[in-house]
Amino acid sequence: MDYIFYKIYSFYQKKRYIPVTMGINFLLVLEACILFFLVMVFNFSTNQLFSKDHLSKGIFYMIYYGIYLVLIILLIRRYGFKERRDRIIEKCRNGKDSFKTWQIALLPVLFIALSVLVIAIGKK
Repeated sequence: MDYIFYKIYSFYQKKRYIPVTMGINFLLVLEACILFFLVMVFNFSTNQLFSKDHLSKGIFYMIYYGIYLVLIILLIRRYGFKERRDRIIEKCRNGKDSFKTWQIALLPVLFIALSVLVIAIGKK
């Protein structure tokens, strides 16, 4: 995740458009897509445990917003402070450049497509 933050941060820093916020937002979207995929796999492997038949609407939203809030707090705590962010950027800058920014930008699309595939397979 640090490398992904570094690539998004450096892309938006070149554009001079709020790089820290955009990096944190991208990681939040990516983590939400990964979490959605994992929940879909878990849901179909446990016979629809997270469906509307087993959870009430209020409990579902409490779980959803609770996880969302925890993810935001963890990301801001990790990347929101300048000293910690500078260490992460230096560490990633000195490493090898294995992925292009456009490849990283496709990660959320990949996880959403995998989630749809799991849903399609689970419906059969």
